[in-house]
Amino acid sequence: MNEKIFKVNCDFCGKEIECPENMMNAKTHACFKCFQGLDKGHKKLKPGKLHVDIKREELEEEMGEEAI
Repeated sequence: MNEKIFKVNCDFCGKEIECPENMMNAKTHACFKCFQGLDKGHKKLKPGKLHVDIKREELEEEMGEEAI
């Protein structure tokens, strides 16, 4: 299944990031770097309210390659 990918800007730093069609209505879009720096209040937004663009390489680095 190929979901459409759109370009949006991170609401914190303005960097262009990718967003799948099903997350286009999210209240907030964040790149992974900005997400890591968010306070706990932002990280606890209800599902669907925060979209984070995490590249596979970033996820492997954060969680370890074997976790993916």
